[in-house]
Amino acid sequence: MARRRSRRNKATVLDFDQIVSETLQDYGDDVADATELAISDVADDAVKMLKTIGDYEDITGDYRNSFTQETVRSPYNTTAVVFADTPEYRRTHLLEKPHLNRDGTTRSKAFPHWAPTEEMVNGEIVKVAEKRLGDMS
Repeated sequence: MARRRSRRNKATVLDFDQIVSETLQDYGDDVADATELAISDVADDAVKMLKTIGDYEDITGDYRNSFTQETVRSPYNTTAVVFADTPEYRRTHLLEKPHLNRDGTTRSKAFPHWAPTEEMVNGEIVKVAEKRLGDMS
């Protein structure tokens, strides 16, 4: 949480640029923290969503259980990757997109589950980050 300057501290005109600079730096740190937490939270929600949607038959449960997320943090970037772990990742494209069956004349049924999750993630990250930022104030 950023430091907040008390109103009792009197600043001179000469200190104004330093105060503004510190305030903007504090706000930038708050935004970065809120965004990092939002990315991690939304990635966790995406994994949960993937495990529940899709009307495909997962007899063993291995495919649904293989969904996971990994968050990679660097000083200026936070990235969360949601994926189906080895060896189940091979099923992703086959389920998501229709393809020719072995007979070469009919197509398989598509079971979209990644596309709806991606749409949810794209709309949710900003909302969660703004909510977290509002909670920090």
